[in-house]
Amino acid sequence: PVVVLGGQGWNFGDEGYFDSIRVAGEALDARDQADELIAFAKGKVEMIESVTKEIDPDDRPKVYFASRGASNAFYDPKEGRDFTRTEPKYDPLTIAGGNNIASEINGSTVNVALEQIIAWNPDFIFISNSNAGNNTGLDFIKNSPELASINAIKEGNVYNCFYPHCRGTPPDRNLFNMMYMAKVMYPEEFEDLDLEKEGNEIFKAFLGVDGVFSEYANYLVWPREYLDSLK
Repeated sequence: PVVVLGGQGWNFGDEGYFDSIRVAGEALDARDQADELIAFAKGKVEMIESVTKEIDPDDRPKVYFASRGASNAFYDPKEGRDFTRTEPKYDPLTIAGGNNIASEINGSTVNVALEQIIAWNPDFIFISNSNAGNNTGLDFIKNSPELASINAIKEGNVYNCFYPHCRGTPPDRNLFNMMYMAKVMYPEEFEDLDLEKEGNEIFKAFLGVDGVFSEYANYLVWPREYLDSLK
């Protein structure tokens, strides 16, 4: 017997990903655990959304999300992706209160022209980064003369974020990205949000092990540096 679980691990805006958990619960005779996991994830979404839903759409910052990072500058011809690869639909970003400037593009995981990113003029840029101790992509984008006119660059609002892919779209990372992005964009509204505590809760809920987020933050280095900067 074969069971195929659909849904993307960042699809928190409807029942898409949660249906995958339900199917797994049915297949593994673990319906109660599936319901508990769904309730947990929805609770985290509601925690953030209860704040951001009150923000006027016109007041939300324009955000560009480089979902494949920028480790090889603007575009990596070998991989066919890099800074110019983005996601027109990324629920963690919109739930966090950002205006995804690529949202009007049809499809998913698309490449866009560098000139288009400049024309969009985002207020924030998030660059996914899974390279331990490596800020090459972040530094390149921050110091790129081609992007110097963009508000995000001028205001210093360029940040690493968690890589949303890993042979799929892991929900633990993407659920945490939602909280992290909300904290970065709205530091006052989420002043009391303890990201390390939330991260460990999320990773334990999905992986069953304590302290995974803290270890991962230490391994990647940039999350630990960011968390320390909040103290």
